[in-house]
Amino acid sequence: MDMSLIWETLDSEEATYLWHIDKTKDALRAAINEIEIQLNKMKINGRQSYLKNAPDYFSRIIHDYFDIKKGFIEWKDTLEERLI
Repeated sequence: MDMSLIWETLDSEEATYLWHIDKTKDALRAAINEIEIQLNKMKINGRQSYLKNAPDYFSRIIHDYFDIKKGFIEWKDTLEERLI
């Protein structure tokens, strides 16, 4: 069974970032360490650099605030789909 780590870019027009990993302590530790390294690289090189070379176990949900109500519902539905 898998689990997901989620980074939510609150109060921004970015995205929700998800990393899907194996549900073991070792996998969780390794993923947290790797993600921490990648987040630091994003700060230096920008997010686009990471997104171009993102690992297979990564996905993101773009925030669409054009219609607040509809945007939230679509975001929530997409998040729920990816977490199942």
